[in-house]
Amino acid sequence: MSYTSKKIEDNVNVSNPTLTKELFVLLGITVAIIVVIYVALGLTVDLLVSWLPDGVEDRIAVLYPVVFEDKKEYDEARGYLQQHVEGLAKEAFPDKQTPYKVHIIEDAKPNAMALNGRNILVSTTLITELKSRNELTFVLAHELGHYANRDHLRVMGRTLAIMVLTATVLGDNSTISRFIANSLLAIETRYSQAQETKADLFALELLFKHYGHVAGASDFFERLSQKDGAGPYAYLLASHPYPLHRVKTLNNQIQQKNYPTKTLTPTPKELKIKTTIRGFATSMPGGR
Repeated sequence: MSYTSKKIEDNVNVSNPTLTKELFVLLGITVAIIVVIYVALGLTVDLLVSWLPDGVEDRIAVLYPVVFEDKKEYDEARGYLQQHVEGLAKEAFPDKQTPYKVHIIEDAKPNAMALNGRNILVSTTLITELKSRNELTFVLAHELGHYANRDHLRVMGRTLAIMVLTATVLGDNSTISRFIANSLLAIETRYSQAQETKADLFALELLFKHYGHVAGASDFFERLSQKDGAGPYAYLLASHPYPLHRVKTLNNQIQQKNYPTKTLTPTPKELKIKTTIRGFATSMPGGR
């Protein structure tokens, strides 16, 4: 007597391949729609930020104030940085009388950030790692480049757009919405790298305008690359480009513009600060 297997139908323990396929198709369509809306919102935010008058930016700063308690032991260094930023701002934006405020923060990472309200943060570690006034000028000019491109407002607007989009489409507490939001924020890092490159090129032009040459433009990134063993692939989803890529971009621009390089200006004595927080991390100047 031979045995013939019988096909099981309508059993809760057996998955329906058609239903599974439809779920994947539905998920794919949903993701595609979200990506399209995300791109459209990003373009809209960029356009709105470009059209915003300066007065609106000032009102946003009032709504979302940035407050720092400056330590007295850094008063001399902060005063020098403040004066230098003001001078660079006049060179970069001669038709504007826009105030900037510099703050020194204790941080183990050599970092600088352009925040809302035109507050520029410079870490103690960055100050101690800079080897010339030219490097300092490039870092501060880089932050002014972020303000020139209104990157701080773009980041604020695009991040808010992602949060609203995922909460509206998928709900604000769902696991899927958090996953997609994190995925879109990861994609935003590529946009952030483009912003960093623009700020680097802005800083290069301002460095040349200030000194008449561009010595020191890539020195910090060259030293950073020597201490960073992660490699370029570790920067695929990083907010900043790979240091050697930044060096290459700057050198290419220097060659195209035929910018000269001359003698470096020593680091001013005002920046010889004492700090117990030290370290050379892989974070780059120009963060937000």
